[in-house]
Amino acid sequence: MKEMKCDIRIRKVKVLRGRAKLEAEKQKMQPDDLVIVTTSLTVLPEYHIEKIVGDPVSFLLKRAQNGT
Repeated sequence: MKEMKCDIRIRKVKVLRGRAKLEAEKQKMQPDDLVIVTTSLTVLPEYHIEKIVGDPVSFLLKRAQNGT
C-alpha cells in the first residue's frame, strides 16, 4: 500500500487553479473567500476545500480544538 501524502495551505479562491478552483466553484465560493486547501497526493491530487468563516486565527483555533 502506498503512503498518502497531504499538503495543507490557506489561499484565496481567486488564486486557485485547475481542479481546486473547480471544487471551490462547485461549493459556490466567492473569489475573495479565504479557504483551507487540503491536497491529498496519491495517484492524482485530490482537493478538499474548506471556507474560513470569520477571523482566520479564531477559526483555526476552534478547528484544532475540535480535532479536525
